[in-house]
Amino acid sequence: MRCRSSVAVLAAAGFSLGCSSSRAPQMRTAPVTDLGTAVALVGPDSLTSLGLFLLTRASTAIAESTSVLPSSMEQILQSTLGPVPANASWAKDGWGRPIVVSRSKNGKELLLLSLGADGVLGNGDDDFRVVRRD
Repeated sequence: MRCRSSVAVLAAAGFSLGCSSSRAPQMRTAPVTDLGTAVALVGPDSLTSLGLFLLTRASTAIAESTSVLPSSMEQILQSTLGPVPANASWAKDGWGRPIVVSRSKNGKELLLLSLGADGVLGNGDDDFRVVRRD
């Protein structure tokens, strides 16, 4: 059911939406707050992609506001900039492992990396985003 999947992704990000039988979004009593429920609803790959997207948006907002890319996950999560207030659940991928945050030596690139389902770097299931500052 497409509506259920979309709502689950939004709920995993901290939004409180639900679906009625007519497929129109409506408010739920509580958002999905635990990783296990979110993964069961949308799957770890989708949850990881969503988290990386939100971290990318927050990092870009920080860079636009301060002219400097963030240097750590803590800095990203403490930010009130960006389209959505940061959420501590973004710090982990869909498998419950920490998202790797690494800023280049020149400070112009930020790598946000999930090691994927197997937790091993470089064998095809990794997911990442690169944020660049000019």
